[in-house]
Amino acid sequence: MYEISFRKKDILSEFDLNILTLLALTKDIELSKFCTKMTKLLYPTIETEKFAIKSQTIRNRLSKLMKKNYVTKKNGVITLNKDLNIVTERNMVITYNFYTVETNKKK
Repeated sequence: MYEISFRKKDILSEFDLNILTLLALTKDIELSKFCTKMTKLLYPTIETEKFAIKSQTIRNRLSKLMKKNYVTKKNGVITLNKDLNIVTERNMVITYNFYTVETNKKK
């Protein structure tokens, strides 16, 4: 698992990033439909009895993302916060910088 520091103050987990990515792809969507879609995507072989639990977990993460203003909700429909200026409509080039720290090994 990894975490990414975003907006210099928040730390997003891989799970949060997956939620935000699917939300960016689906645009505006009703909350329960999104939770169902996300649960099926993340847990394709989940047992029927556990489906509601996983879906609730996604809903809980969405609530936290709403409190951090990544996601907005209006009349039961969720979307990425438009104030974030995240590009979701066209192709883009992404540049990554990877940093590593090497430790000195004693011989």
